[in-house]
Amino acid sequence: MVFLGDSITQGIPKKNNPFAKYFVGLSSINLGIGADRIEHVLYRLRNDQLGNLNPRLVVLHIGINNIGIHKPRTIANGIYNLVLEINRQRPSARVLVVGLLPTQAKRTKMRRKIRQVNDYLQLLDNLSYVEFHDSSRAFISGDQSISERLLYDGIHPTAKGYRVWANDVGPVIKDLLQI
Repeated sequence: MVFLGDSITQGIPKKNNPFAKYFVGLSSINLGIGADRIEHVLYRLRNDQLGNLNPRLVVLHIGINNIGIHKPRTIANGIYNLVLEINRQRPSARVLVVGLLPTQAKRTKMRRKIRQVNDYLQLLDNLSYVEFHDSSRAFISGDQSISERLLYDGIHPTAKGYRVWANDVGPVIKDLLQI
């Protein structure tokens, strides 16, 4: 299994990885890189980032660093292009696209754009090899706030935030891997 993405992906703890219990017995590699944008991941994919890796599942979480630069539809199209490239290179792999995590600030333009991106990304479910999963509900409370205990700077998960995220996404990973 391969994790692709930005600093949020890169930050998944290596020691006591909260996702690991969902793929016991399988190896994984985290190729997340801080400050990455969609176009950076696409460039690396096109330049053999996957190398000899032959994953059964690619978990893709990318796009938060594009929010301030691009419109939601453009971001979703970029992620769609990443999915197509992954499928071109590894047609037997399933792709789990995890929607952008919400930011801590309530009712901001950024949070609205994230919601719009995730709405567009739901359309990826129409591809037979893709599953889209939105973890927003795991982070946002009833009053639309997000605890600082989950996102330490309003964007990046804390250790507890990663556990919450893993418990939300993990069952989807397990299902896609059929283990």
